[in-house]
Amino acid sequence: MKRREFLSVAGGAVAISMLPSSSLLAADQTTPFYVRGLAMLSLSDPQYLRIALPKAPHHAATLVVTPSGGQPTETRIEGNGRVEGIAAGGIKPDIRLPEVVHIRELYREAVSKLDNSPTVISIPWSAVRSMSTNVVSEDRWTFVFKDTGEEVNSFRPRKIAESIKIDLVSNATLTMNGGKFSVPLAGAEQVWTDFTPTHEMAGGFEDHFGYYMPYVNTAAGAREVAPKELGRQARSVRMPALANSFAAKMYPFSACFVVQLD
Repeated sequence: MKRREFLSVAGGAVAISMLPSSSLLAADQTTPFYVRGLAMLSLSDPQYLRIALPKAPHHAATLVVTPSGGQPTETRIEGNGRVEGIAAGGIKPDIRLPEVVHIRELYREAVSKLDNSPTVISIPWSAVRSMSTNVVSEDRWTFVFKDTGEEVNSFRPRKIAESIKIDLVSNATLTMNGGKFSVPLAGAEQVWTDFTPTHEMAGGFEDHFGYYMPYVNTAAGAREVAPKELGRQARSVRMPALANSFAAKMYPFSACFVVQLD
């Protein structure tokens, strides 16, 4: 993907906490929560799914909420978030994300330092019904060793995930920016966390991959790796799968992909 969809949001800050909710929603109803761009996943905690955003210049982190029957609103993400109103823990669903880059495909002894991230969103497993890849890259990618250019055999070349979808139970509330605003999921049609470039200066995934490395401990002497795109195809403007009801501007967009740290 070489284009980014920017939202036209009037009036500045929005009162997310005023979104409508319904006490009639059953506990088994779900709200889709999408994660797009430079995002890191941690699935090893027995109680929480954790999503983190690294420090990255020329990128903007936003939360886009489409209320049921309403227009999307966008709010800048600053600080941590969590899903509340439901018990912690729970049974972890069967998760298969074959298109996501797993750091241990590249560094066998990698250890996550996710808590060093400026933004971590914690979601109890009891709130998660399913996770799946939403959009993949137009082209296939592999990884190579920086010192020799030799391909990393432990990584399977493939199209990789630009965004994922997490189905969350609707009888919960997403709080963001250290509790400064909240999103009752029962009143939302969909929610997006978007951490993507603001202009062409951000470069491509070859540049972006390095933003993940401060959050990973590798074994001593581990060889550095870098992504390599395979078979670049002619580009066309694609409209990302956000809500269809809001106005948008198209700006140059550089590839960002989701990684799993553990």
